[in-house]
Amino acid sequence: MQITIKRIVLSLIILLIMVGVLPTAKAATYQPLDDSILARRYERFLKYEKYQLYKEYKKVKNFKNYKKYSDLYRLYKSNQKKYSSYAKYKSYYDGYQKYNKKKRYAKYSKYAFFNTEQNKKYGSAMYEAAHKRVLTKASAAGQSQPSSTATATSYVGSPKIKVGLTSYKKSDLGDKAITVKVNGASQVREEGGSVLGKIPDNTEIRIFFDFSEKQYRVVSVNLDVKTSKAIIIDPDNKEQGICYVTNVGSYRGSIEVRFASFTKNLWVINELPIEYYVWGMGEATNSSPVEYLKALCVAYRTYGYWKVKNGTSYEKEGFHVTDTGSSQVYGGYGREDNQPNIVSAAKATSGTIVKYGDRIAITPYCSGTDGNTRDWKDVWGSSNYPWCKSVPDPFGIKGNAKTLAGNHMVGMSATGAYNYAKDHGWSYDKILTYYYQGVTLTPSW
Repeated sequence: MQITIKRIVLSLIILLIMVGVLPTAKAATYQPLDDSILARRYERFLKYEKYQLYKEYKKVKNFKNYKKYSDLYRLYKSNQKKYSSYAKYKSYYDGYQKYNKKKRYAKYSKYAFFNTEQNKKYGSAMYEAAHKRVLTKASAAGQSQPSSTATATSYVGSPKIKVGLTSYKKSDLGDKAITVKVNGASQVREEGGSVLGKIPDNTEIRIFFDFSEKQYRVVSVNLDVKTSKAIIIDPDNKEQGICYVTNVGSYRGSIEVRFASFTKNLWVINELPIEYYVWGMGEATNSSPVEYLKALCVAYRTYGYWKVKNGTSYEKEGFHVTDTGSSQVYGGYGREDNQPNIVSAAKATSGTIVKYGDRIAITPYCSGTDGNTRDWKDVWGSSNYPWCKSVPDPFGIKGNAKTLAGNHMVGMSATGAYNYAKDHGWSYDKILTYYYQGVTLTPSW
């Protein structure tokens, strides 16, 4: 009897779905990674593999000192009777042979940056197959190899922003250097434009700083120079150049090392076009709804541009924003490489900012609310930002909205915007013009 009832209920549900009374579950949609991204990741795996070979070399590199005894054992092998006393050197001979086989891997030390478990995972068949397809296409087009940053786009007209990545006190750095490598040729110059040296690709550039003398020292291949001016490392290829800063991260644009006398901090700063800055946004996950990502990209871009045009407290230290939540979370190229949907959303809204009349409208956003966003005046005391009015936020409610650190509840509610995009079909422009009242979305470069 129970089985019969279950069958009847199931049949009714199926019938209601067929006639449209009950909604069917929507299949999740994903934007598959294209071959250029998969191929680029496989190249990271290949560099990871090369570094493993370097580690094998490190195990035997001291056997280089066995050459003398290895040669003596060779004499024994050539005439055992005459050189019988040299038979005892067999272990030295074996060790030196191991060194000879591995010594060619010494040059792979430069791939230390790629020695991560994530890069190891990029060696699967899926990534390898994509790499082969890209190589085949490149060969057919007459290219020597696929670009390692095939998704890069030129943003000549995009304004630039300076991001403070990390800072050091004298006690932090001591006699150690800040180390940078670039994936292509680059120039080292001092503030003011004077070129100190031209550096080949994947070559270590070490920057020392004497906190007592306030002097920089730059050391690289055929370069060892001192200066009292800030140091800037510029990739020759402005669209595809990537700077790898040891223990900090990887970044498009240039890397600057600057001492701020105001705070006695030595800063590592990333200067790059705002569009590339948006690509490295760390405020959302790659799987978020597309329209939500577009809305967040526009808000993120506008907030950064507002800081560039209107100044910040960080200007005394030589940059506009930090890479943390005190400004906006920014992960650079390392973040970009793993969030293709965010990059696509940034490209789809490229150059678009939020304006209130002729003014650039600063665009604060928060994690969520208690059901209503807050007026700027109620939180920060100024009536000069009329687009930041309190609006109902029924789909942005978070239980800890009032106690969550830094959650001011002004401007766009991330939780509300996410749900409006995911469950209610709102477009990014509808989301933005709801949370920022009276604004327009304006292509500006």
